[in-house]
Amino acid sequence: NNMRKIILFILGLVFINPLFGQNESSLEKIREAYSSFKYNDVISLSDLYLNSGVNFTDEEIIDIYTMKGVSHYSLNQLDDARKSFIEILKKDKEFVLNPTLISPKIIAFFNNIKKDYKHIISNVEVQKPDTTEVTTNKLSMENYRQIISSQKGAIVRSIFLPGLGHISSGEKTKGWILLGVSVPLLGSVAYTVAETIWREDEYMAETNPELIPAKYDKYNEMYKVRNILIGAYAAVWLYTQLDLLIFNDQLPDNILSVQQNNFTTNLNLSLRLPF
Repeated sequence: NNMRKIILFILGLVFINPLFGQNESSLEKIREAYSSFKYNDVISLSDLYLNSGVNFTDEEIIDIYTMKGVSHYSLNQLDDARKSFIEILKKDKEFVLNPTLISPKIIAFFNNIKKDYKHIISNVEVQKPDTTEVTTNKLSMENYRQIISSQKGAIVRSIFLPGLGHISSGEKTKGWILLGVSVPLLGSVAYTVAETIWREDEYMAETNPELIPAKYDKYNEMYKVRNILIGAYAAVWLYTQLDLLIFNDQLPDNILSVQQNNFTTNLNLSLRLPF
């Protein structure tokens, strides 16, 4: 008995531990690529490890398909993103994406698929397995309210300082770039406004005719610099608002869609409403 226990212990060290290590190593590589925004690497690594025969737990599989789905969506590969999210729902049809880590527009996209999935599964359970169900996916008014409410917060932050709205809505890279441009511009505007006022007062107070032209030139130079900076800040501010209101569409991609219940081929009829 003791010898058998020793043999089993050695076999566990040789075969079982490396398998656990392989799981952790595979997940770590995918997470590292995901955190570095290397979405193509995330997709290729996910496909490699999911098809390699490694025994992942359901929780690990959901984690992999979450990163894979977000990566596909970020690369505008919406059909592949849909398939990845459906694989998550096959494991857990009540799964919820973390709103603190994932953009609201991706969450809205996922919730749209989740709604379709649950509706189709409920129909399949009471009908023949081979019957193809066609569903119409209509965006509810409640979803509209949630999306518009989240956008309002981003727009309010963006009005005060360009970039804050994008950061709060999940577009961190663009948000930090806009913030890095707008903060120095705003500081420069404040400085040149104060400097222009000071130079104007100095010019108006000058009584020596020989010094008046020089004082005026200094005032006029700062006046022009101030206007250029104000114009540049206004351009950044205006671009930020337009990007949030028009170009950064937070509505799901499909407002009206037709899908098959096997989830392998999708026929989508979509109507896009830019918000």
